[in-house]
Amino acid sequence: MPGFFNTKEKQILFFNWLFYWIIIPAFLIYLSVFLDAETGIYLERVWYFYPVGVLLLILSFDYAYRTTYLLKFFGDGLPVSRSAPERLVKVGLFERVRHPMYLAFIYYLLGISIFFQSVSFFAFVMPGFIIVMLLYAKISEEFFLKKRFGDEYKKYVDAVPFIIPQKRTYEFNRAPGIVYWFVYFILKIFLFQRIYKIEFKGRENIPEKGPKVFVAFHTNYFDPFLMAGGAKHYIQWVTSSFYFQGFRLRWLIEQLGCFPRKRYSADLKSIKTFMDLVKQGSAIGYFPEGARNWLGNHLDLLEPAVKLMVRAQIPVIPIKIHGGYQGWPRWSDNWINTKITIEYCEPVILDKTKTTEENIQELYKRMELEDLWEVETFQEKNSIKGLHRVIWECPECQKEESFTLKARDIMICRNCGTEIKLTKDFKVLIRGKDKKEEKFTIPKIYEFMKERLIKRKRQLKEIPVKFEKFLIQKENETEWKEIFNTNVVITNEKISISGEGLNSESNLKDLTYVTVEKNFILQFKIGGYFVRLFFIDDVLKWYTLLETPTPI
Repeated sequence: MPGFFNTKEKQILFFNWLFYWIIIPAFLIYLSVFLDAETGIYLERVWYFYPVGVLLLILSFDYAYRTTYLLKFFGDGLPVSRSAPERLVKVGLFERVRHPMYLAFIYYLLGISIFFQSVSFFAFVMPGFIIVMLLYAKISEEFFLKKRFGDEYKKYVDAVPFIIPQKRTYEFNRAPGIVYWFVYFILKIFLFQRIYKIEFKGRENIPEKGPKVFVAFHTNYFDPFLMAGGAKHYIQWVTSSFYFQGFRLRWLIEQLGCFPRKRYSADLKSIKTFMDLVKQGSAIGYFPEGARNWLGNHLDLLEPAVKLMVRAQIPVIPIKIHGGYQGWPRWSDNWINTKITIEYCEPVILDKTKTTEENIQELYKRMELEDLWEVETFQEKNSIKGLHRVIWECPECQKEESFTLKARDIMICRNCGTEIKLTKDFKVLIRGKDKKEEKFTIPKIYEFMKERLIKRKRQLKEIPVKFEKFLIQKENETEWKEIFNTNVVITNEKISISGEGLNSESNLKDLTYVTVEKNFILQFKIGGYFVRLFFIDDVLKWYTLLETPTPI
């Protein structure tokens, strides 16, 4: 994962950490022990306070690391006087408090005090040291900053409190914190070293400084971590606003450096965030398809994504993730042991003089995987659980939703007995009743089923949609309303919706923003409403039935 600091910077930070975070606290503890002995007053240790101490220590390390990162990448310096930042940092933690590193050290001392539980430390040593430290920050350090940055710092002082953080307004994390490193540690130790064999190529193509955009086709759940794995940059991701709706998930993906992008409108706030990151020299991650694809073959790149990169006029680094689809395709319930090669290609600055379509084709060529179906997995028998989401009908008898698992690696049709396996080279092996075997790629089988599905739709007058739950939202509102006893019917040209107080009919070609979220929610806009249909397993079939060119 990213090695954000060079060797010299690591040495400076190590000695600074050794002095301030080890030697000084050790001296304060020694002084407290001496004073306790002189006064003869001791506290009885209370063990149930220890978890609070652990939390304070974690918070202090989190603040300290984020502050160091922000000073380096936004101020071109370190929290050390001889490597002072060249620019005033006003983002991230510095939007909430002027001296987050001092606040981190206060949390650190409070954490130590809970474990040490000394009267002298609580009453004299720690408060005295904190007062001296804050006086130094107020008198000496802020005098230096006002002299260095002038009116800019004076305005900053008026807007941001000295040491007590102000309430956080919405601001995604511009620096990797404890949650980021914990998630990466888990993935690196328990997944990337045990499940996948990972190789990085072309790392020399990544510019060390300045803003940049990393782009790739999105085929694997772990793509963001795979892309960042060899980049040595904290990449901040453009992510669908759908995943920011629940508090817990929103908090987690914010901690991982994601910021929201609305699918259904010109999201000015997201565009501003993107351009602000460009101005600040950040690394941005973008999947210009707009969604993970189901079949491995690549989707069309979205015009708004490409236009934004053209407008930014910064290096775009295409990344080819060889074996990513085989490692964990969207339809699968499990990851699969395989080799994954992350190839960082030569950066390109998209040409303003070219049309959007020309830039799309240029970027597509640089991202395209020529060996998509040449990658072999490490497993002779691949788990097939979840493949019924893509292969929703039997290729032999054409019976829909007829598959059941015979074994972890075999699906069998309950109607005709046809068996389906996923081979080591990630092809679908079909064994019919006559024991004859044929091998196809997943997109090839999908095309067969799609043709039959469209033909069936043309033959029938109408097809009722079978779903589990129906939600609707007016275009200018934010709340979703569940409608019960709703009927949705698809014909050759139209889609009709009827239910409690709802009666709508639209041409299929007029549907917009048709997407699949979380593998079971079909979402689209019809008239002045957004609609969500919840399915169990066959969402891709119904998406295909709508025959829309927007991302799946």
